[in-house]
Amino acid sequence: MTLLALVCPNGLGHYRRVMAVLARLLELRNDVAVTVACSEAQVAAMPPPPGFRTETGITEPGVGWSDRAGTFADGRLRGWEKGLGRLDLDRFDLVLSDNLAGVLARRPDAVLEGSFLWSEVLADAYPGDPVVGDFAAWERGLLARTSPPMLCVGALATPDVFRLTRAVDVGFTAWESLEPVGTEIPEGPRPVAVLGGAGGAAGRIHAKLVEGLLADPRWEIALAARDIASFGVAGRPRVTRFDFTPAAWRRCRAAVVRPGLGTVHEALAAGVPLVCSYEQPQLEMAHVAKRLGELGLARDFGASTDAAALGGVLEDLMQPGTRAAFDRARGRQRWDGVRRSAEWLADRCASVAGSRG
Repeated sequence: MTLLALVCPNGLGHYRRVMAVLARLLELRNDVAVTVACSEAQVAAMPPPPGFRTETGITEPGVGWSDRAGTFADGRLRGWEKGLGRLDLDRFDLVLSDNLAGVLARRPDAVLEGSFLWSEVLADAYPGDPVVGDFAAWERGLLARTSPPMLCVGALATPDVFRLTRAVDVGFTAWESLEPVGTEIPEGPRPVAVLGGAGGAAGRIHAKLVEGLLADPRWEIALAARDIASFGVAGRPRVTRFDFTPAAWRRCRAAVVRPGLGTVHEALAAGVPLVCSYEQPQLEMAHVAKRLGELGLARDFGASTDAAALGGVLEDLMQPGTRAAFDRARGRQRWDGVRRSAEWLADRCASVAGSRG
């Protein structure tokens, strides 16, 4: 059994989710040979486990988010598919594609994974852009003709996932090994992570928020290494490096995040209350923030740069009553999405093998 996984190059969250699901799939079926098409940056940040073959340079620059008008005039929205010519798609028994619906033009039997569609997100952000409009019409046409299954987090999936695919709700795809963080409020500065802001409009928003929070001695700010450099806060008191390990999450008492699903899953799996801070307009970010707020798992701070107001929100999130409500809300969700996705794919593998055998 051969499986090709195409991973959207837009960040590490897509890649981490796919690799976690595929690793679990191989525990269920040891006869699957896996090839992962992803970006060089993704492989460098998280080397694949033994037995995984990787192909880089196919999916990039490709489809992804940009807050700069005109970004897509270089043809990347569909140009990346030419890279698929390097792969003989017909030799794969199963194709899994993370948020890259274009593969359906060559493999209408592909399985999609993710909780949004690029046609939906980009068309909402750039309603007058003819390049984006043509891409959105083309992708939606493909989806309408093929009606593919799409493994998603039903609680957070955007409307077009339910309208244009056969959505399979697998629940939150969290790393189940993480233990919830403590609920005590530490003496001295309280550790808060600010994540997902490097580059683009979200980076500019987060840089202002970090500067404001550092002016308040109540907070210790944990940042990814690239954000420490980008925000110009290296060596500043009460700035620490956040390395996305379980220990780093356990240290935090709250996190301010651009609510991409990878970061959201890791934070919530560790029991870290969230404040969603993101650029606008961005349909996926706004939808996820709104849904997390409705579920009692986060506060939606939008594109505000009011650090004083953010400090008040963080203070409230750490109060015993608010924290207890968050823990109850977290307990109402399913956190076994990695396992359920792998089991669904294992069944699909069995079905494909049966039909060809």
